[in-house]
Amino acid sequence: MERGPLLRTVASLMFPFMAVLVLYLLLNGHNRAGGGFIAGVLMAGVIGFQYLAHGYDQVPKFLCLPYRIIMAAGLLVSVVVGTVALIKGFPFLTSFHSSAHVPVLGVEMEFALAQAFDAGIFLLVVGGLMTAVLALRED
Repeated sequence: MERGPLLRTVASLMFPFMAVLVLYLLLNGHNRAGGGFIAGVLMAGVIGFQYLAHGYDQVPKFLCLPYRIIMAAGLLVSVVVGTVALIKGFPFLTSFHSSAHVPVLGVEMEFALAQAFDAGIFLLVVGGLMTAVLALRED
């Protein structure tokens, strides 16, 4: 399939902007619209767009990742986060909040266990969708 220079250029220029949007959805999604699933689907679309624009052999090397391992890591993170609540005697997937002072920035940052769960779901969705897309390519 002939891939024109316009498609390759647009795909390359849009990648960083779309990656920032994915990061925003991932980090902000627990409180508003978004989260690990939506960010994962969008990231898989962004990576798939790169494969479509450049072709499998010419895709940027930083996108040639072991997606099955990423999927397994995401599942492991999600299960471990859910199990932390069980260990503490709460129902599965109960979220805990904590805060830490960051001396370099001079700010107090809040963290929630749900954010770690969202990151695990993000890895699971990206790994699963990219594994499926690349498996279809082989057929």
